[in-house]
Amino acid sequence: MAAEVNVTNSDKAVLDWLCEIAGGSVVVHSPQDNRHRATWRALIPSLYARRLLAAILPWMRIKRRHAEILLAFYAAVPEYKERHPGAICPPLDEPLASLYAELRALNRRGPPHA
Repeated sequence: MAAEVNVTNSDKAVLDWLCEIAGGSVVVHSPQDNRHRATWRALIPSLYARRLLAAILPWMRIKRRHAEILLAFYAAVPEYKERHPGAICPPLDEPLASLYAELRALNRRGPPHA
């Protein structure tokens, strides 16, 4: 189970800068038709995501709760790994189970569930 941070923008230079300071790579996302321009996506792997999220958290607004959950998850991993050597995979113990469930709920597509 690994977290990856994806940032999409139409300005490739911004994403190149982000990957330069955080690590990762930039890929093109082709438009679906000629009415849209190409966008770029920065892919920041789990290895670098923690450092990036900690650095930008004070300025985050829209995805702030996502970042807080991931940082809490990363903080809880060492204790989890002491009890469960090897890969982190469901079923998870607390507090990872609650953090994982909340993040899944935030990332759910479609209309909000009551």
